[in-house]
Amino acid sequence: MWVISLGAAAIVVLMLLLGLATRGSPASRTIPNAVGLTPAAAETLLAAKGFAAVVADQPTATGGTGLVVAEDPSAGVVLEAGGTITITVSVGP
Repeated sequence: MWVISLGAAAIVVLMLLLGLATRGSPASRTIPNAVGLTPAAAETLLAAKGFAAVVADQPTATGGTGLVVAEDPSAGVVLEAGGTITITVSVGP
């Protein structure tokens, strides 16, 4: 009887220790789609999801000038909260 109780108590203690060890780590989140947004709207969206944004301007023949035409990592990728997303903004041809 005592052996079962001690075993159960050990399992509970182990589960608590594992829970405490992982509780402080940042949560993983899915990157939202910012393509087609203005840089300000993209930065706001990414910040609301817990990400930082870096803006990179790029001449492009496609996509609206002044709008986000790409993001890296791409939308749908899972990344740790606080991670940085590079948004590429079209500056025209």
